[in-house]
Amino acid sequence: MTGKGHGVRPALTGSLALRSVRSSLPDLILLDIVMPEMNGYEVCGHLKADEKTRDVPVIFISGLDETVDKVKAFDAGGVDYITKPFRRQEVLARVETHLSLRKAQERLKAQNARLQREIMERKRAQEALRRANDELEQRVMDRTARLAAANDRLKQEIRERKQAETALRKSDEKYRRLYDETKRAAEVYRSLLHTSADAIVLYDLQGNAQYVNPAFTNIFGVHHG
Repeated sequence: MTGKGHGVRPALTGSLALRSVRSSLPDLILLDIVMPEMNGYEVCGHLKADEKTRDVPVIFISGLDETVDKVKAFDAGGVDYITKPFRRQEVLARVETHLSLRKAQERLKAQNARLQREIMERKRAQEALRRANDELEQRVMDRTARLAAANDRLKQEIRERKQAETALRKSDEKYRRLYDETKRAAEVYRSLLHTSADAIVLYDLQGNAQYVNPAFTNIFGVHHG
């Protein structure tokens, strides 16, 4: 049977039908039930068990008109059941319907495949973004830790500097006190030398007289200049 641009490859037995289908995948199969070697149910079972041919729609055409035969055909994997005698227009209409359904299914399958690819790509992008965010967060944490450590070192340096400044200030104050005390002691010493009634002469290490007090002058009449 031909019509509406469809080509038909007839096969007289079930084994020939299987070889024909596997050698060149058809868009749709019209399958009789009563055939030599194996019946249509068995042929359909082989087709549906093969991953390559399982999606090809199978329309059963048979003179068997019992409900049990139709149920068995659908259980075997058929998509439709046409009872003989049939009208050519009815068969062509059903063929067109199931071809359209298959094309729609193929488009849907292709769309699903694209959607799955997009989902996988989005998941990969999200994973890459997550890793980038984790890396950035880790870098921020490391940088924050380094800054905190540097800040702690700076605070310690400031404390040590303040302690050193405090110690230096105390040392300066102590030095000034010692200097003032020494200066006052020297003034007292000079005053004692100057007012002493005893003749006093001070020599340096080379034996040169450096100081004579007024009593020495008054007693010996010698001036030191």
